[in-house]
Amino acid sequence: MYERYYGILSHILINVGIYGKLNTSTVKLAKALGSTQQTISRKLIEMGNLGLIKREVNVNGVSLQLDCKGLNILKNQYRIMKTGFETRVKSIKGEVRSGLGEGRYYVSLPGYMEQFKKRVGFKPFPGTLNFFVEDYERMMFFLQNLEEIFITGFKTKERTYGSIRTFKAKIDNLKAAVVIPERARHPKGIFEIIAQHNLRNKLKLKDNDKVVITC
Repeated sequence: MYERYYGILSHILINVGIYGKLNTSTVKLAKALGSTQQTISRKLIEMGNLGLIKREVNVNGVSLQLDCKGLNILKNQYRIMKTGFETRVKSIKGEVRSGLGEGRYYVSLPGYMEQFKKRVGFKPFPGTLNFFVEDYERMMFFLQNLEEIFITGFKTKERTYGSIRTFKAKIDNLKAAVVIPERARHPKGIFEIIAQHNLRNKLKLKDNDKVVITC
């Protein structure tokens, strides 16, 4: 539920610690986190309403401080990450699921496609393979062992597109990457993977088939 706020919470913690106040602006935060000013502004308001941070607007920008709920979320995330680094997960099993077809549209956008080719190392097939992982925390441990690549968001005349966290992986020894869009609308446990190939056709997959993603 709070995953989309981890970046801001971590940024506050790293810069001013548990009890300090971070004097900044939405422009500076957007640049530091690879996001847009509008997205950062919206998230800060949401986080204040949820009790994750204490937020004060001033003439120079905004003052941010971790609130109790936000601090507890970071502590819990630390415990999960600590366990994850101590217990290396080299593979994860999931089940193929049908998507809404949005992956095809987003992967095909030049603003994303060029970054995938340059940073991930391959030109992805215009579409994603959706898969469901029952053990969500184990999936998070698995992702921690993968090389993470940040795909930055961009703007067009029509709209703004969010950033994408990308994790290099393999599926049946094929180069691939797990992608987690900033504005993902999937239910918890549903993930997307990109590859050079149409994975459904290449691996002869259908809904509910088991797949294994490896490092």
